[in-house]
This record gives sequence, structure tokens and C-alpha cells, in this order.
Amino acid sequence: VRRQQLLSQAEIREVIAAATLLKAKGAYNYETRADTLYLQQRGFFQSALPDIFEKICTLVGQTDAVHWGLLAGYDGEIGHDVNARCIEFHEYGEHARGLCGCHTDSGSFFTVDIMLSHQEDFEGGEFLTTVAAPAPAKEK
Repeated sequence: VRRQQLLSQAEIREVIAAATLLKAKGAYNYETRADTLYLQQRGFFQSALPDIFEKICTLVGQTDAVHWGLLAGYDGEIGHDVNARCIEFHEYGEHARGLCGCHTDSGSFFTVDIMLSHQEDFEGGEFLTTVAAPAPAKEK
């Protein structure tokens, strides 16, 4: 499901500033993955950007309710009971990662990919999923 412009320009600047802060602290999780910053570590994203985190969680809940119903009847709260397993920050460009290649997310119930740049700022790339849509929740 594609949504246009989830975050405002001000919110995008907040995310980039938070990532810059973590990078300045050398907070990469894996030495072999210096091109990926994991913003969820120690609850950083949730505490540094609570309104943006809540906005993403709300989007997940609304999108699920409209398209799949996987959480229908579940009383837990997205972002708390349904955990944000991984929040990754990837940079592409002249002084960053040049190519994504094949990136696979596994072990997640939902995956949200938020582009922080304008579509006109790059060319190529394609977002693909291995499953077109999950099966709807069964009635109990």
C-alpha cells in the first residue's frame, strides 16, 4: 500500500537530525553494517521522536484495518504491544551508500518504508514484496 507524504518537511528534518546525532555518537549496531543506522536501539527513536513514532504506528493500524484486518480483535497497542522490531536509516549518495542492491526484511509482521527525499531526487529503484497481500484475519 503506497501513501504519499506521510511526514512533513519539518518532521523529515527531525528524523535526519536524530540520525545525525546517533551517527556522531558512533551508534551503529553492527561493525560490518556501517551503512545502516538502527534508530530503535535502546528506544532512541521512540523517545527522541515520539510524535513521529506515533504517526507511523497509527498509519500501520489504519492500513491494516482497511486492507488486511490482521490485528482485528487484538487489544494491544501498535508500537508497544506490537513492537517496532527494527527502525533502519539508510543514506544513499556520493558520500554514502551508492546502491541498495537487494534488501530483504524478514521476521516482521508489517514493514513500513518511508522515503525522506523527494522522488525527483533519484531515479530507478523499485519496491517489491514477496507477498502481494496477507490473508485476512479469520473470524473466531
